[in-house]
Amino acid sequence: MNAEQGQYDDNDDDYKLGEAAQLSNQKEGDVAAKEPDGRNSMCGTALAIISTIMGGGIVSIPYAYAVAGVWTGIGIQVGVIIAIWISCVLYLETRSILQCNTNFSVIANMCLGSISSIILNMLLVFAVFGIMALYMILFSEIAISLIGGSYAADHILRHKAFYVTSLCVLISPIIVRKKIQELKFSTYVLFFGVLSLIVLLTVLLGINGTYSYRLDEGTIVVPSPAEVTEKDHSTKQGSFEGVIDSLNIAVASQGFVIALFPIYSSMSRPSRPHVMKSITIALFFTMSTYTYLSFISIRYFGQENIQPSIFNNIK
Repeated sequence: MNAEQGQYDDNDDDYKLGEAAQLSNQKEGDVAAKEPDGRNSMCGTALAIISTIMGGGIVSIPYAYAVAGVWTGIGIQVGVIIAIWISCVLYLETRSILQCNTNFSVIANMCLGSISSIILNMLLVFAVFGIMALYMILFSEIAISLIGGSYAADHILRHKAFYVTSLCVLISPIIVRKKIQELKFSTYVLFFGVLSLIVLLTVLLGINGTYSYRLDEGTIVVPSPAEVTEKDHSTKQGSFEGVIDSLNIAVASQGFVIALFPIYSSMSRPSRPHVMKSITIALFFTMSTYTYLSFISIRYFGQENIQPSIFNNIK
């Protein structure tokens, strides 16, 4: 065991999935005090995980439920959450068994050799780039719907580039400092955006009624077959293709495992044995939010009319 391989003494291992972690921490004594320690509590870690999960993929969640069927969509979400939870346990247990640093590259190198860490880092770059793009699209879409709706089409407040650039400027200090705890600000911004979307749809549903009610009242008209375009996805509902679409969206919208170890490292040492509680809370919260958003979207727009991006329905 040596530092060059990312390994360290058993006393540095503060994750044991239970009481053993607390006993181990008590044995560390002064050694533990000298180790770098995060500041996030169990609840703070849950918030950090939620902010990592809830990104641009939320705009496709109603479509994932609609195209597969509501109950099938819920089942897919539950299955994905269980898989993610088990993956987190396996990663943390593997790190504990190998007695290595909280780093995916180190674990991959020790288990499969040096080439695996190179492949893993390439996959992480690709995944993180996609997540960032989705997050910025969500932010710009919500900002335009809330701020730019009353301006002319060529006004700067109607352009996504303005909001994407503004977001980059706001989060640049976080990226430079690489501090997970500084994600609290972006968490609040994200919660505001998601909450605004949910409140908007809830108010519209309360004021105008459900899709079927508006059909009965004659306030909306069902399009004729000649008017149905390629944007109509009703033929996919309940089909194998629809289930696969729903599964892909669920995996993309719930995935946060690439940020597991940075988030874990940001926890205070007494809170680290409770990391799985934070993960459970975060996953339960995001699934509840996704399910409610999908429910009100389907009720208001009609299951057969839900588009891959909910903003296409709102426009």
